[in-house]
Amino acid sequence: MRQSNLEKLIEKKHPNKIFYSDKQDLFYTQDPDNMRRKLRAKTKEKLLDKLYLKYYGEQTYTVAQIFPLWIEWYRETKGVTDLTALRHEQVFRKRLDGTKIAEMKIVDVTASDIQSYFAGFAEKLTRHQLNDIKTILNGVFDYAIFRGIVQINMSRTCNTTYIKTVAANDDPYNTHTDEDRSRLLEVLEESDDVYDLAIMLMFCLCCRIGEIRAFHFEDINFSQERILIHREIVRRKDEKTGRIVEVGVRHTKTGHDDGVRFLKLSPRALAVINKAASLRGEMQASACTGYIFGRNAKQNGTTSDAPIYYKAFYLHLKKACSIAGIRYRSSHKIRFWAASSIARQHVDLQTLMSIGGWSDKATALHYQRIVAEEEISDAAWNKAFN
Repeated sequence: MRQSNLEKLIEKKHPNKIFYSDKQDLFYTQDPDNMRRKLRAKTKEKLLDKLYLKYYGEQTYTVAQIFPLWIEWYRETKGVTDLTALRHEQVFRKRLDGTKIAEMKIVDVTASDIQSYFAGFAEKLTRHQLNDIKTILNGVFDYAIFRGIVQINMSRTCNTTYIKTVAANDDPYNTHTDEDRSRLLEVLEESDDVYDLAIMLMFCLCCRIGEIRAFHFEDINFSQERILIHREIVRRKDEKTGRIVEVGVRHTKTGHDDGVRFLKLSPRALAVINKAASLRGEMQASACTGYIFGRNAKQNGTTSDAPIYYKAFYLHLKKACSIAGIRYRSSHKIRFWAASSIARQHVDLQTLMSIGGWSDKATALHYQRIVAEEEISDAAWNKAFN
């Protein structure tokens, strides 16, 4: 239900005006059942939701009305970034908003309704796009169960694997090669720049750019030559200013224990970390604290430890690729190379998932499948299809 329609419904029941307090930065109105009590919320939309609940009850909530409540709950319980939440909101607006299923009371939605809705996307979306929609509906029903509105997650009872999807325009072989890596490392080997060191370490581990930027010296077990990956740098909206800011969080992208892992540090990786320590004037990395790749940002006139900039990392990577004479590819393609390199060692699926920090088997299987295809020799192929 759109906010304008929601306001009209509430005006029929609620006799008091809604006000905004600059001092407290919130919206409020007096409760007609208790004039000493005020109903408050950070945004007008959230306050309207409270009033709707008060006058109409949760059993009348539509899928569309529960969606923003789920997003807020999802942020708080899963620690997802604002960018992830924004992507969910974009998918909802594009694929769900205004549809029959979105306007239905969630208590009335059946598995058949959901199956019919998904069937309408046959041969129109990629599997990834279809899964994005399924994630939203799963989450909305999960939240409705949490609130006691429904007892069963109808979305999770639906199988979408039978729906035909279109192929994604993503070439799995468009990634860094072993030769690319060797040429890049040769270019970066003599550099004392913290961004170049971060690129080198990323080519020595299977991790995400947000994890690399969040590495602390304290995360390293020097005796075992391993690093604990349990943090990341994420972008979130500041509630006071509304601006997107970067913050360090104590979890990885998966949001749960599957993403936390110990990875072995090769001699090259240890050399990179020791070099990063030398930039701080320390002979031993074990004597350092704070970010491995810190930029010593100034805040309020004083110098403080801060992670390297996201955009600057990519500028350094583009420059290194140019000097090495190879095609520029993003940090995700470095991780792609690392995952494929591990898969070529024929580790089992569970080990591959653990190293990559994936909770979804399908992701790890993707790399195993690509490696399997690569390893079919030309001779074997010609023999089979000659």
